[in-house]
Amino acid sequence: MITPRRTRLLRAAGLQGFQEAIAALTCTRDPWRARDTAVLVPTRAAAAQLRRTLEELTLLREPFPPVLVFPEVLSRADWYAALAERLIRPPELLSKVERYVCMLAAALRRHSTCGRVSCRPSWASTTSCCASSAPSTASSA
Repeated sequence: MITPRRTRLLRAAGLQGFQEAIAALTCTRDPWRARDTAVLVPTRAAAAQLRRTLEELTLLREPFPPVLVFPEVLSRADWYAALAERLIRPPELLSKVERYVCMLAAALRRHSTCGRVSCRPSWASTTSCCASSAPSTASSA
């Protein structure tokens, strides 16, 4: 079952404004909501830094909340693991090396059929990269 989610795009004047917006949106008085909230960052070091910043911003607010629960601040790999933990029978997750091998195999397959590998997904371009290199089989009658 897929549960609904909400995605919001916010503008911030700078890093401090961005951090304050994340704190305002995720550090809530409702502990159940906070535990079901995830903030995704690129690395574990970034997660530790943002977590520390959220704690500082929240603790400086008045009035001090009676219950303080912070959201999960996770890297992509940690987020996959956290999602798997919620399942009754979690699937075996691919390691970083296994994901890289899958990506490399897909790139090599694409290169062998098109003669090139593009960073642009095929659905984003108006024409397929394989269309220009494939021989035309249509005949005019």
